[in-house]
Amino acid sequence: MTPMRKVKLVGTMVAVVAVMTWVAAANWQEEKAQERQQKIVQDVAALAPQCRPVEADDVVIRGQCLVWNVHAGKTHAAYHHLPEELREQAGSERVTVFLVHLRREEVGRYTVSNEAAYQLYMDVAVVQWPEKQPVGLVSLAGARPKQSREVKQRAEYGDSVWPIVHWIKRLPRVP
Repeated sequence: MTPMRKVKLVGTMVAVVAVMTWVAAANWQEEKAQERQQKIVQDVAALAPQCRPVEADDVVIRGQCLVWNVHAGKTHAAYHHLPEELREQAGSERVTVFLVHLRREEVGRYTVSNEAAYQLYMDVAVVQWPEKQPVGLVSLAGARPKQSREVKQRAEYGDSVWPIVHWIKRLPRVP
C-alpha cells in the first residue's frame, strides 16, 4: 500500500469514528430529553382530571411547551412541528404541558372497501410545570377524513396534528 493510500485510509477511519461519536452523543442527548419529558409528564399527569373545560383561547403558554400523546406514552407528533423556541428544552424552567387524549368518531364509510372514515377529536388537559397548576381542558376537532380515496383495506383518519400545532402557535405567551 502506498503512503498516500495509507493517509486516505486513516483519514477515512478518523471520519467514520467522528461520525459514530457524533451519532452516539446525539442518541444520548435524545434519551436524556425523553427521560426528562417522561418525568415532567409523571409529575403532572395526575392533575389532568382536575382540569375543567375552558375556551381554547383562554390558555396562556408559560415557558416552553410539551405536547404529550397520553395513549402512546410519548411526545405527540404536534410537538415536533412546533417552532423550536416553543418546544421544551433541557434547560426549560417552566413548561406548559398539553396532555392529548384522542377520541374518534366514525363519520362515514368508503363505498368500495366499506372501510370506516374517522374524524379525531382531542381532549387536551393543560397543566403548568413545575408549579403543577391545572389550567384547563380544551376540546379540539381534527380535520375530517378525505371524502374519497383510492381503495385501501384500512380505515382513514382525519389529521389531528396540525389543528393542535396551529392552536398552540396562536396562544399568548409569557416567560
